[in-house]
Amino acid sequence: MKNIWFTLSKDVYVSFNSMTETLRTTSLLYHTKTGKLFLTNNPHHIHLINEIYNPVNLGVVDMETYRYVNEDVVDFIDKTTQLGIGKILEKTTGSKPLNFLPILCLQNDIERLQQTNQEYLIGDKISCYLTSVTIVINNQCERQCNNCNIAYRQVFSCSKFYEGSIMPLETIKEIIVQSSHLNVKRVNIIGGDILSYPQWNNLIDFLKEYDFSYHLWINVSQIQNIENLLQLPFHKEINITFPFNESVLFELLRSTKSRNDFSYNFIIENMSHYESVNDIVNDFNISDYKILPLYNGENMRFFEENVFLGEEDILSGIIEMREIFCNQKLNSNFFGALIFLPDGTVNANMNQATIGKFPDESMLQLIYTELVRNTAWRKIRSGDKCSKCIYRFLCPPVSNYEMVTGKEDLCTFTVM
Repeated sequence: MKNIWFTLSKDVYVSFNSMTETLRTTSLLYHTKTGKLFLTNNPHHIHLINEIYNPVNLGVVDMETYRYVNEDVVDFIDKTTQLGIGKILEKTTGSKPLNFLPILCLQNDIERLQQTNQEYLIGDKISCYLTSVTIVINNQCERQCNNCNIAYRQVFSCSKFYEGSIMPLETIKEIIVQSSHLNVKRVNIIGGDILSYPQWNNLIDFLKEYDFSYHLWINVSQIQNIENLLQLPFHKEINITFPFNESVLFELLRSTKSRNDFSYNFIIENMSHYESVNDIVNDFNISDYKILPLYNGENMRFFEENVFLGEEDILSGIIEMREIFCNQKLNSNFFGALIFLPDGTVNANMNQATIGKFPDESMLQLIYTELVRNTAWRKIRSGDKCSKCIYRFLCPPVSNYEMVTGKEDLCTFTVM
């Protein structure tokens, strides 16, 4: 011990069950390149980790001068070194090495700018933040689909329950024009039944003038003429809710077998639906599809068994440092997206408050409002339970499911 310095790999993320050093009782060391981890509640281990992050030690502890060397500490060094998490540096010179460990520090962190009265800097480069817009062009639909009033709050889904009736074509054009000056890559066109939009052909002709990745969202129940649908430009997102017309869906699947401009989104509520989707996917060899669970207020058991995450689920793949740091400051499920409703109101999330009205407020103003107000873009796992869990930033970010179920966590393990 007298002849070594000890540190941690620069690829290791360290998580504690408390932000306060004196209250830390559990720590997780996670290697973001290999996925290996070391979990401990040994106070001697935690003390050594704290010392490594103590600024006066510059990321490296001199074990010759470390006061608390004992069997627990030696065991900790041996095990973490074997995992590639800890690093032993032999003393070959008199100068102590430095190790700049990864610590999240954002120059334009919103909270820091607000605390230091520098909110004017929030507007710097905000035009880069908006990457996706969803335009709800109407809320008109003659169909009577199950759960029409709740599905749109959980997944991309048409609905008659959006505010307003029909978005004027001029408003749609203004959204597209302003988006062309921002960093928007994707534009979702959704409704009601978008195929019933009064100026549908004029809308399609206008969209062709701007180079976005357009996605047209249509429920299979709204399809009356498959041939007309096949002629539509842009990418078609076909939502399938149960029950559905099998003859229409199967004919569409046969007609689009060799095409890449169709995606299929199966919205399910139970295992019977899941099994039916599996049969369809296998029978038609569908490659571009998603299975999206829907919480209907009565199928929590289905969610607990099939949607909730366990420790193995969270750690099933390697989680990179960039993703972990992202989870500490923003929500990748929502960040960069705005939803424009038929009456002009704008949301960052359909489960949260409206942030403004378009075109009364420009898109830059709406981006700024969301950054400051934070209805969705920066929602992280900061609730009473999640904030005390060492996995909080390894978990996927908060989703619509947490909001509609009223549970801040959708996991199956006890907070550590």
